Amino acid sequence: MRKIILAGAFLMLGGCASYGGVRGPDHGVIVVSGRSERVREPRRARSVRVPPGHYPPPGECRLWYPGVSPGHQPRPVRCSRLMRQARVSRGAFLLYDGRAWDTDYDWRGYDRRYPGSVPRVVLRIVATIDR
Repeated sequence: MRKIILAGAFLMLGGCASYGGVRGPDHGVIVVSGRSERVREPRRARSVRVPPGHYPPPGECRLWYPGVSPGHQPRPVRCSRLMRQARVSRGAFLLYDGRAWDTDYDWRGYDRRYPGSVPRVVLRIVATIDR
C-alpha cells in the first residue's frame, strides 16, 4: 500500500512539472510553456560570525573564509588592491565597513531592488569572482 501511495505522489509531482510556471529541482530553472529559462533566484545571504577585533580598519577590506581559524585568515588590505587582484574565491565573505558581505550572494540584484543599499566597493569586488 505504501508503494502505491509513493508512486501516486511521484506521478502527481511529475505531471505538474510539465505545466508552465513550476520550479525545477535545481531552483534555478523555471519551466514556462514547455521551454526552460535560467533565472537567478533571489536567496538569502549567508551570515558568518567574525570575532571582535577582526574587522578591517575603515577604508580597508578583508576576506574571511568560514571554517578557517581567525589567525589564518588573509590580512586586511586596501579595497582597491582587492579589486585589482580579482582573487576572491567563492564561499568567502568580504569584511567591509563593519559588516560581512556574502560573496556568493547576488548583491547587484539586491542593489537593483534597493538602490544605494550596497556599497560600490562591495559591488566591484564581488563582480571579480569567477562564477
